[in-house]
Amino acid sequence: MTFMTPKLAIKQLTASDLTIFAGRFTKLAIKGRKSITLSANVFVDRLFPAIGVATRQSGGVLVDLWIYGPDNPRALNLQRKIIRGRPYRNWKLDGELIANPIDDPTRFNSLMPGDYAIFSFEGDVVPSQVTIVFVAKSLPEDAQLHAVLDGLGMSGRDTMRVLDESAIADIAARALLSENHPLISFTITDDLQEAAIGGAAATERLLRRARPPNVSAEALRRAREQADEIGRLGEALIAIYLARQKRAGAIADYEWVSEANAVAPMDFRLSPLADGPERIDVKTTSGPFERDFHASLAELKEMAADSDGPYRIYRVYEATENGAKLRISAEMKGFALSVLASLAGLPGGVVIDAVSIDPGVVSFDQEIALTSAEDDDDA
Repeated sequence: MTFMTPKLAIKQLTASDLTIFAGRFTKLAIKGRKSITLSANVFVDRLFPAIGVATRQSGGVLVDLWIYGPDNPRALNLQRKIIRGRPYRNWKLDGELIANPIDDPTRFNSLMPGDYAIFSFEGDVVPSQVTIVFVAKSLPEDAQLHAVLDGLGMSGRDTMRVLDESAIADIAARALLSENHPLISFTITDDLQEAAIGGAAATERLLRRARPPNVSAEALRRAREQADEIGRLGEALIAIYLARQKRAGAIADYEWVSEANAVAPMDFRLSPLADGPERIDVKTTSGPFERDFHASLAELKEMAADSDGPYRIYRVYEATENGAKLRISAEMKGFALSVLASLAGLPGGVVIDAVSIDPGVVSFDQEIALTSAEDDDDA
């Protein structure tokens, strides 16, 4: 698959949805049904608002369907259709009945009304590929994930919702899913952004996925741009935070160094009240604190330098336009000196441009909440 940002949703399955499975169709005996309903308020209004116009003549679209679960990491690949439901606005994942595989003759039999399907739709105007992870409460291996999904409080007419990657990541973390669980493949954007700026661990995670994505040059360029935007967002949030610190009297002043010089090996310079100046490098991710951050060789050398006081990492994480979380590192000189000493043993003519750093090997203070709303006198 060629990567583009997926559109994610969750559906709590009804009895009529289960008629798409051959083993359930005759038992449920719901006349004329053999499809999963895709609620219009989610599938059309939120995910594919132009699909009606784009399929006016055909009435639907063929999709490459990949199915995982319940409690099964093996992919089942089928070709199916998404068609307009009549006379309602809802659309349907339709086509031939889905049979249990020959080598797994009871695979879908455990699914019941109230179980879940988590969707990843790929495509811009219309979906071209759909991946579904089914979760069955009756299977012990799915029980914990099912309980977390029950916590979303879906009921009644609220059977389908949009999710984003951070919500999927939170669900995966609370359900203690392994890195190889198929649901983890829905959280690709953070890894792709890290890989775009040289993150080796993120690249390895992408390649280890059950179906590694085929990432086009254009997709990689967009991911790099998104990573740059997240970096700028983090700096803007820290600028707001430092302005508040200055007004509160916690610091005397600050300079946003990288705003004037994008290649500077630091982002801010502080003038504390009692001590000398401090240097700050902001490392931002939209993901969790534990994500690796990257330091260039120039930044490592600046960390290790004696001038201009201590050098600290301001780790900004779970960053959105509304705010983020922050943890501030201890002074980084000793750490940088040890890394540079290790790099000194490289063969002549070999230079490391940057390193990836696990935040767990650096000492950080407690979490601080950041907000994007500037006070009236911030200007």
